[in-house]
Amino acid sequence: MIDDAQIRSWAAEQGFQLDADLTRDERVRELVQGELDRLAQDFRPYERPRDCLLTDSPFTIENGLLTPSLKLKRRAIETQFANLFDTLYVSDRPHAARRSTGSGAIPSSAAPPAM
Repeated sequence: MIDDAQIRSWAAEQGFQLDADLTRDERVRELVQGELDRLAQDFRPYERPRDCLLTDSPFTIENGLLTPSLKLKRRAIETQFANLFDTLYVSDRPHAARRSTGSGAIPSSAAPPAM
């Protein structure tokens, strides 16, 4: 989760107002993405996050997004945030990736050679 007070302080320093829902403000998303990019400078290219999504929902055991051992429940997360994940593949986003359609099989050109 993002720190509401810190983000609003940053916005005030920049001279602009933010809406009540920070997760929908593109300037906030760009700030977070910039920090992710800065922190991932030493990562290998395939380890770097290309884009990010913001949510005001914490991942907790109570809301079913974490197991009791604090592991992510990936299927529950995918289900709850499916609409947000789909926005990652919209072409007007700066780092948007192309989402394949169909069965989800790896295209033959990308599959490893058969042994």
